[in-house]
Amino acid sequence: MSNNNLLNYLKNTPLFSNFSQDNLTILAPYLEPKELQPKQVVLEQGGLNDCIFLVVKGEFDITVTLPGDKIQHVAMLGPSDFFGEVTMLSHGLVTAIVISQDKGLCYVLSQTNLNVLRATSPEVAHNIEFRIAILSRQRTYQVYEKMHDLLKAASSGKGKMLTLPFVPISSAKYIVCERSEINLTLLSGMESLAKLTQEEHDVLLSHIDVVKYERGYLIESGESQGKFLGFVYSGAIQVSVRGKENTIDKIEVVGPGGCFGFMSMLAEEKDEVAFLVREPAVVFQVNRAHLAAIHKENIPLWYKLSQHIFAKCAAYLFTVDRQLIRMESEFQDILK
Repeated sequence: MSNNNLLNYLKNTPLFSNFSQDNLTILAPYLEPKELQPKQVVLEQGGLNDCIFLVVKGEFDITVTLPGDKIQHVAMLGPSDFFGEVTMLSHGLVTAIVISQDKGLCYVLSQTNLNVLRATSPEVAHNIEFRIAILSRQRTYQVYEKMHDLLKAASSGKGKMLTLPFVPISSAKYIVCERSEINLTLLSGMESLAKLTQEEHDVLLSHIDVVKYERGYLIESGESQGKFLGFVYSGAIQVSVRGKENTIDKIEVVGPGGCFGFMSMLAEEKDEVAFLVREPAVVFQVNRAHLAAIHKENIPLWYKLSQHIFAKCAAYLFTVDRQLIRMESEFQDILK
């Protein structure tokens, strides 16, 4: 494929459709062609992967092996589709089996080349990861909707199988703490921030809010104050999504050392995620204004925080996607 044809191809893929011509020109030399043979196993569930595959030619069957060795078909991908991005960005194990159905051609962006891009053209590398995170977020909410519809059907139209039993407490409040009240050095012990240098740690500490929440407080991510990356110092935060018919569906509970809010940080429009304080909590919060200030002061730290947000979005997609696949399989068994 000529360079001009490659650039035109990239511009017509969902992953790179909003990239500028300059960004695509910088990216193109880092993509390597890979020919696939019919019935070739490209990725194996549970294995390792450090590449994004961009499909130019051929079809690729995506399946998942469920408990009991049941094989569940997920999708058939063709030209302009891509795969492998979730595991590459989240550094997790491969989540599905990918098999080429006929002779195929993919262009591959490896983790090694992405790392070189980070060093030589960090903005292009950031744009790639940002785009993957945005698409992961969109797909995650699509999965939420499918899960809600499936559960509603399974419960004979009641639609209450995921309805949250613990409701917000209207009188609950929050206060922004004085930094002297909290041992901020413990922030560096959190797994999410363990790789920061001392300088990066000090910069981050100068650009965070320390907030105490009372039990029952509901943080609406659709509001401006709800768009932040939160690192839980103490307590428990329940991550929920507002489903159809205004139900509040529990996703997970985040405890000390965990983080939340990464998908809401990417949302320009009203977001349907809410955070409910299950136990009195102290949260270190980095909002968009903080990130903008960090970008001006310490770009490497800004990239690390951005990469953390993007990787979490990709990992989240894997979690909810596997839940939907399992639920669909079980529901099909019920209907038989």
